[in-house]
Amino acid sequence: GTGAIGLMALRLAKLRGAGHIYAVNRSGRDYRDEIALKWGADAVIHNDVEDINAYPYPNGGVDKILFTTPPRIMPDFLDVLKVAGNMTFIGKEADEGPGVYATFDMNKIHIKKLQIRSSFAAPALFFPACIKLYKEGKIDLDALYTHDLHLDTFEKDFWNFMNDRAKGIKAILFND
Repeated sequence: GTGAIGLMALRLAKLRGAGHIYAVNRSGRDYRDEIALKWGADAVIHNDVEDINAYPYPNGGVDKILFTTPPRIMPDFLDVLKVAGNMTFIGKEADEGPGVYATFDMNKIHIKKLQIRSSFAAPALFFPACIKLYKEGKIDLDALYTHDLHLDTFEKDFWNFMNDRAKGIKAILFND
């Protein structure tokens, strides 16, 4: 996913020396695609129009996948992973109640020796490192800020942000 968290994870992976980085999102998110490429993605794959498994990855696949999207899409990516690859998810379903499931072909996981990991970044232990990278100019947080929300026009501003698929990433609420 190429929301704020996914884009930040992409940038951090690049800064840590990841060899090939592929951002995956739905088409129509042009500004997010632009930021992903600027921050180090080798390519952006639109999984609503491209078959993620048919993409011509160097060496036939990838070693690691970080999901910043709802985990229910993870099974679609099993064939992208190379032997001993791992999937980590930090995304969650919008509905935090019971019934959040992903169904996997366990033979694929077993035969390819795949790993599935979860992460929940609370408490946010990495904030100091992120602030340092921002101060060093390695992360451009301004690129993620795309919309203003004002209390007096909140509903209109909110829906403008939500409907701006081409550019919307993060909005900031102001009390003018």
